[in-house]
Amino acid sequence: MKEEKEIKLDLSKFSILDQNIIQIVLSEPCISNTELANRLGKNRMTIATHRNSEAVQAVLNEIKENDIERFMELRKQALERAELLMKSDNEQVAASVCKEFIKSIMPTQIEHSGNIPISIIIEGVKSEDSDS
Repeated sequence: MKEEKEIKLDLSKFSILDQNIIQIVLSEPCISNTELANRLGKNRMTIATHRNSEAVQAVLNEIKENDIERFMELRKQALERAELLMKSDNEQVAASVCKEFIKSIMPTQIEHSGNIPISIIIEGVKSEDSDS
């Protein structure tokens, strides 16, 4: 198993306002500048100036890049594990994993109109759906 990468941030060089902005944005990435201003008792323009500063953006981007790298590593591990389980000698396990994988890549809704049956073939397994 890979050792998890740890990021240590030294925010002591930042103003208290910048530290607060960084901490809130990390816990609530979609928070607006208006909401930040309300919480921190500042005006929206002051928050925007601090939040968009090069230093604050550099910290936020470093964390975001680490999160993306970690997500991609976990995704890779999950796909490798799913692939192993799909090849399981236990047919119930293999079928269950295949079903979940197919559900994850299929659209959530398929529209079908008319009386023409739908044929779906997945690796030699044919399934027909007819609306009669």
